[in-house]
Amino acid sequence: MVKTRQEMDSFGAISVPQDRYWGAQTE
Repeated sequence: MVKTRQEMDSFGAISVPQDRYWGAQTE
């Protein structure tokens, strides 16, 4: 199971994998 963190973007808070720095902003 991959741990996730809350990350803010233009859509609001989403959960992204902790091994990604900018998971919320990936094109």
